[in-house]
Amino acid sequence: MEQTMLLSIIIPIYNAGSNLNRLLDSLICEEDGYEIILVNDGSTDESGSICKRYAEKFPIIKYIEQENSGVSAARNCGIEESTGKYLLFIDADDRVNGLTTRVLNILGDKEYALLEYGYNVLRDNEVVNEPIPDMTRTSSIDEIKADFVRYADSPMYNNVWNKIFRRDVIDGNNIRFNNMKIGEDCCFVCDYLRSCSGNYRFVEDVLYTYVEDGMSATNSFCRERWENELTLIKNLETCMTEFKIHGKSRYEFREKKRIKACLYEIENIVRVKDKKNSNLVKKRFREMHDYIHDMNKKYFTGISKKQKVLLFCIRYNIPLVMYLYIGYRQNKLRENTFD
Repeated sequence: MEQTMLLSIIIPIYNAGSNLNRLLDSLICEEDGYEIILVNDGSTDESGSICKRYAEKFPIIKYIEQENSGVSAARNCGIEESTGKYLLFIDADDRVNGLTTRVLNILGDKEYALLEYGYNVLRDNEVVNEPIPDMTRTSSIDEIKADFVRYADSPMYNNVWNKIFRRDVIDGNNIRFNNMKIGEDCCFVCDYLRSCSGNYRFVEDVLYTYVEDGMSATNSFCRERWENELTLIKNLETCMTEFKIHGKSRYEFREKKRIKACLYEIENIVRVKDKKNSNLVKKRFREMHDYIHDMNKKYFTGISKKQKVLLFCIRYNIPLVMYLYIGYRQNKLRENTFD
């Protein structure tokens, strides 16, 4: 009987040729029981030839090509092709440090419904260490559900690349990444937590480095951002309802998420560099006004005075200050853009 694969590492790839050799070299180890699934999402650089070379050299590597369909579709393709008991998602531009060996040793020791590990961020060529969350003392998914507000408010929650998931939970509940530009990781985690129970473990070792890209979707204008943020908040509300999270903590958490969604959209709007999106900008102002006009001002906390003024203008439909701010920010962005 063929031995069951313990771990499948899924890597969506799009024009990542400059980083692939380093990443794949750091993932390959002497341990048994894992596979690496490379999904080439229509790359136009040397990514495909690099993947083929590694796949020919290492039997543990499975190489798949697809037309450019986005990171969610590539991850979903990897899920379909995976054979491991556990799934790990890695972004091709990021870096790992002893990840494969450490994770395999942990997974071979005990059954887990979810495993997370520490990470840091490479921003402007400087490594920024993320704080270790209180989740280190949590030992079950039920504890996460009971304290979901604290968990979902942690940076740990927002990503899939710092987590190990069970494939039977994903397949058994038909959990897949949706085609969102922003927040697809969060929605995936929401769906997963709602579908599983069992042991949880947080590994304090920093095993992953997220490389922040200044040209990513979070740092450029995205037409779908507002709708994506609202979809994410709806998913969070569904989780809190199912996990029986009620009262003040739920209300405060929801209001803070609504505030952040508006602030994110304001910063998204200031990245508009042409007039063809002007009608969309006006539409967004109306939607944001309707969304927060009844919000309690006491939750305008933990943000700057400038952000409070912007939210005040949206809430009371004062467009002049908003347009002055946006015009100023757009000019600053243009000054710093070398086209």
